[in-house]
Amino acid sequence: MAKYLNIPPDIIIKKSPTAGLWKDQTDEEELGFSYDVLDKFILEGTGPKDITKKIERMNKISEHKRKISPQFSSQKINKRNVLC
Repeated sequence: MAKYLNIPPDIIIKKSPTAGLWKDQTDEEELGFSYDVLDKFILEGTGPKDITKKIERMNKISEHKRKISPQFSSQKINKRNVLC
């Protein structure tokens, strides 16, 4: 889209992804590996052993972020899972 809108490449297209929490921070530096390595792991399940272990660990410890939070219901459910 940036190319279509003729936005200069340095502004968006070639800019390193960052959370922007501090100056000169990049996602890849924070992760400790490049997005190319991550993409290869996601698509092929391969990569350097130390990095694949790190990716698997990061995925596991962030699993709670991908689950739907429990929701409050003012309705009561009996032992047969029927609303009362």
